Amino acid sequence: MAAADPRPEEVAPGVHCLQTGRGLTKANIYLVRSGPAWVLIDTAFPRRGQIIAAAAESLFGTGARPAAILLTHSHPDHAGSALELAQTWDRVLIAGDAVLTVNLNSVRDLLAHRHRVSGRCISRPGTGQRRRSPLPSLQA
Repeated sequence: MAAADPRPEEVAPGVHCLQTGRGLTKANIYLVRSGPAWVLIDTAFPRRGQIIAAAAESLFGTGARPAAILLTHSHPDHAGSALELAQTWDRVLIAGDAVLTVNLNSVRDLLAHRHRVSGRCISRPGTGQRRRSPLPSLQA
């Protein structure tokens, strides 16, 4: 990891906080270890993927990939780098209250069809159509 990259700080046993950005672009993400596995909670603003991946490697070793990427909500300071990291790590995104899981191909499909994913429902902008959840895992 380059000297200028932020360093994750252990805030509780197995829980590391990484601060990315400054001022209005500052965002915290969490890398949480449970046994040999770990998960990423939130992904900060867009284009923070390399910083987050480097921090993960500094904690968990070269080539470390999370079991999943958890998004607390869809604001850009929490989900901005989600697609970048899902592609980098070929991992599942779990959004909202953990009832919607989306694999990488589904993310591409959703973006291609201009669907919005938010918490417990998936909607197509402009149509007013909503499909209430809990949604099953979406497979492409």
